[in-house]
Amino acid sequence: MTHVDLAVVGSGAGLIVLEAALNKGLKCALIERDKFGGTCLNKGCIPTKMLVYPADLIREAQRGEKIGVTYPKPHIDWEKISRRVWQQIDVNKELRQGYLDTENLLVLEGTGAFVDAHTMEVQLKDGGSQRITADTFLVAAGGRSVLPPIEGLEEADCLTYENFFGDRYPKAPYKSLVVIGGGVIGVEFAHIFSAFGTEVSMIGRAPQLLRGEEEESARLVENQLKEYGVHLLLDHEAVRIERKGGMKRVISRCFASS
Repeated sequence: MTHVDLAVVGSGAGLIVLEAALNKGLKCALIERDKFGGTCLNKGCIPTKMLVYPADLIREAQRGEKIGVTYPKPHIDWEKISRRVWQQIDVNKELRQGYLDTENLLVLEGTGAFVDAHTMEVQLKDGGSQRITADTFLVAAGGRSVLPPIEGLEEADCLTYENFFGDRYPKAPYKSLVVIGGGVIGVEFAHIFSAFGTEVSMIGRAPQLLRGEEEESARLVENQLKEYGVHLLLDHEAVRIERKGGMKRVISRCFASS
C-alpha cells in the first residue's frame, strides 16, 4: 500500500491544489476515472467557446448592414469548426501524459472509494484495484447533470452538456432545437445554434432569461435572441416530452395562466 501526503480525486479544479503541493515537494496521488482536465477542458468552457466564436462572427457580419457594411451570407463549414473543437478537447491526452511523467506523483485511473478516513481503494479502469493512504484527501470530482422531473424526459433521450461533447456530438447543426432552461448555458447554446441556422426555442421557468443577472442586461440578451428568431417561452415550465412523427415535442405550462 502506498502512502502519500496529498491525494486529489478529480483532475479539474483540483489540479490547482495538486500543483501547489508538488511545488512544495510533497508526495501526491491523483485519481481520475474519466478524461483529464475536468469539465472546463472537456465538456464546458473551452469547447463551448470554440463554438461561440464562429457564432459571434456570423452575428457580427449580420449586424454590419445596420451601419452600412454588407457581407455575403456566411458559409458554415461545420466539419472544420468541429475539428477545432475536438483538437482543443484532445489536449487532455497531453495533460494526462504530463502528469504520468511527473515526479512524486502517483496517477491512478479509476474510481475511488473511502475505506476509512485516511484510506482509499481505487477500482482501476484496466482491471484490479489499488489501495492508498494519505494524510489529506481533496475530493474535487466536479458536478453532474441533474435532469428535471419532466414526464418522458428519459425516454426522449435528451442532450445534456455531458453527452453533447461525447458520442452525441452532431454531424451537422440541428434543424430544430428546444433548450429547457434560461440560464447562461442555455443562452449560450441558443446563441450558437441559432447563428448556425437552427430553429431554436427556449423554455424558462423565470419571467426573464439569466435569472440573477441585472434585468437590463437580461432584457438586452432577450431582445437580441428574439431579433435572430429564437422563440422564447419565459415564465413557462416544461411538463412533458413526447415523440411524434419522428420528432420530439415539449409540452409546457405557463405559470401566469395557472
